[in-house]
Amino acid sequence: MMNRPLLLLVIMLYSFKALGSKTCIIEHSYAKNNTSTFALTLESSFVADLQSAWETITDYNNLDDFVTGMTSSVITSRISENNLTVEQTGELEIWVLTHRFTILLNVTEDPPARVRMTSIGGDFEKFDGKYEITSLDNDTVKLTWRGVITPSRFIPIVLAKHFVLKNSNLQFCDVISEIKKRSDFRKKKVEQERQ
Repeated sequence: MMNRPLLLLVIMLYSFKALGSKTCIIEHSYAKNNTSTFALTLESSFVADLQSAWETITDYNNLDDFVTGMTSSVITSRISENNLTVEQTGELEIWVLTHRFTILLNVTEDPPARVRMTSIGGDFEKFDGKYEITSLDNDTVKLTWRGVITPSRFIPIVLAKHFVLKNSNLQFCDVISEIKKRSDFRKKKVEQERQ
């Protein structure tokens, strides 16, 4: 049987490999205290239009079509024009560990620049996040996600960083890929209409 330190090393090495498995260039930083609470920032600049970015991050009923690990995402109520409740379910993975989750989010939109989300129920002790979109020029946007996450199930601290970073990076890259796809489609459609 493999000894515990060696097993942890194998898991960590696999996690580092998995972190780089998506083709998405992002800057990330995180901070944690001695628990499994993380303050995380993910950021990337890429070619896309602002409208495609906004439509993608607010496409709550279809997020499960393009975000890794998300099995459903549904608007359960609309409180006002820019305030709604979204329920999401999914699976977050690191190596052989799987964390199934349900989360109920209060979402506040500030079009076309910001979306704030706060957990009001579900399987996270804390989940507060914010997307920000910045138009850098006509064809480049910067997407930033900042959040504080505390998983409700105990994850050993040595693994929690990799668990949170791997899944956050994968999902952030999925959103960027979908934004690019929609932006390319919009650009081609505009070009066809001009002809």
